[in-house]
Amino acid sequence: MPENNAELIVKAFEHVHTDRLLAIAGTANYKSQVCRPTQGDEDPRVRFLGHVATIEHMKELHCNAYAYVHGHSLGGVNPALLKALGCGNCCPGVEYSI
Repeated sequence: MPENNAELIVKAFEHVHTDRLLAIAGTANYKSQVCRPTQGDEDPRVRFLGHVATIEHMKELHCNAYAYVHGHSLGGVNPALLKALGCGNCCPGVEYSI
């Protein structure tokens, strides 16, 4: 879905000098060239995981992530962002207050 901004995130990640992986979870029908791997020219650090079926698998991703990038651009607080924060992920751009 365009409002998830996967294409923007992937394009930005391609400019980052790191050996870390970018894992994108979800089953949105991404139609952009960025999200449809082509023959040999995609960034091998970018992984489209598809649907993550179990809570345990999602928790494993969150607990082992270096950071969580939330690309959703529509209003409201998204449950995926709350889960990431609840797992203690670094969420750049999110203001923290106690």
